[in-house]
Amino acid sequence: MMKKYRIAVIPGDGIGPEVVAEGIKVLNKVAELDGSFEFEFTYFPWGCEYYSQYGKMMEDDGLEQLKDYDAIYLGAVGYPGVPDHISLWELLLKIRKGFDQYVNLRPIKLLEGAPCPLKDVSREQIDMLVIRENSEGEYAGAGDWLFKDQPHEVVLQTGVFSRTGVERIIRYGYEEARKQGKSLTSISKGNALNYSMVFWDQVFEEVGTKGEPACDLLIGRVVQYHIENNLYEQGRINQNMLAAVSRLAGNDYAIIGKVFSIKRPK
Repeated sequence: MMKKYRIAVIPGDGIGPEVVAEGIKVLNKVAELDGSFEFEFTYFPWGCEYYSQYGKMMEDDGLEQLKDYDAIYLGAVGYPGVPDHISLWELLLKIRKGFDQYVNLRPIKLLEGAPCPLKDVSREQIDMLVIRENSEGEYAGAGDWLFKDQPHEVVLQTGVFSRTGVERIIRYGYEEARKQGKSLTSISKGNALNYSMVFWDQVFEEVGTKGEPACDLLIGRVVQYHIENNLYEQGRINQNMLAAVSRLAGNDYAIIGKVFSIKRPK
């Protein structure tokens, strides 16, 4: 009997529906070529346009509606007139936190025919998996806005790093590296973030030296890599950092801590 995967589709806003539609074509083609499974797609109209009509990004029982699906296919979300923090916190982060989706996976591969900014690097050398903590840190939403709209107003945004949250994402990184037969690189900013990232670095070493079956050092070279150069333009930290990692680690897997992008001084 052919296995059926039930997918909840939230196309989102703007270019989101177009991109999701093409992605669904690819998924259906993969299922057709494999022949052992198929997809069943159910669409949900949630997003910023939904918010503009109903004053909320998703239905009140949205998580209850989504919980029985095998996966959620979420498109780009964002629309003029809806603040970004509303669109993020009331849809994506609500789903992420509601289902405890603490792993953010971002594979980095050089596609055939795509140019590479690195000199003398082959496609085979660009093969990394970025693993980022997905629910704590800046995503914890801890902070305050004091004396709002007054000359002496103060804004606090607090990153939250629990031992449970840090250990489980780092352990996931070790397990993936071992499964793939690759080495593991931790990227943090421990020189400036003297509490959160020093703690992260400490836990990274602890998990790697405990000798647990899935978290030992037999996976190969383990590296902790600190971002020392603060001259990153806003929005360019990822590609610059990954280029540096690819030079450092070759085909290694990279596990990313919390890295801040800092605007280049004038």
